Amino acid sequence: MMCPSCKSDDVRKLSVIYESGTTVGSLSASGLGMTRDALGGGVMTGELKTGTLLAQRAAPPKPVTSFGMAALFCFLGLVFLALSIVGLVKGGTVESISITFLISVVLLALGVAAFRMNEKEQTVFAKRKSEWAKTWLCMKCGEKFVEGEPKLEFSAQIRKIRDQDGKIEAIKIYRTAHPEAGLAEAKQYVESL
Repeated sequence: MMCPSCKSDDVRKLSVIYESGTTVGSLSASGLGMTRDALGGGVMTGELKTGTLLAQRAAPPKPVTSFGMAALFCFLGLVFLALSIVGLVKGGTVESISITFLISVVLLALGVAAFRMNEKEQTVFAKRKSEWAKTWLCMKCGEKFVEGEPKLEFSAQIRKIRDQDGKIEAIKIYRTAHPEAGLAEAKQYVESL
């Protein structure tokens, strides 16, 4: 394997860099406190993840999920639906039943929309994770590349960085390649792509 940019053979897969430079451990703490009037205690457990700067740079994409929000909206929607049914059975006013039913419909619609958004997020995440698993890093020039993928021209590289890592990262890369460029010029270039 060779870097398409500088032709160095000192290249490593991002997944290997990340795994070899990351340490995961567990931590726990407990405490006991006492005042004149009360006695209390607590226990805390958690996971501690540390890594080298290179491992952090090679980290996989973080999953984004709307599942919790979707579940909460649906749960609240069902609660309001149950309240409107109870109001109907117990002879509540038409206005209160209508309002609680309307709230339940809105919450359930938001829940369904959030579930659909979560599905799209999971699809995008799976694609990014798959691409990350195939990505290599040149230890000489810092170029990230996918095995077998042709080297992109500079504007295509900047566009790809902008779309994957954000506008700020693309501006940084542009300014690294063109140190004479000011911030406004770099921003204009990135936005023109």
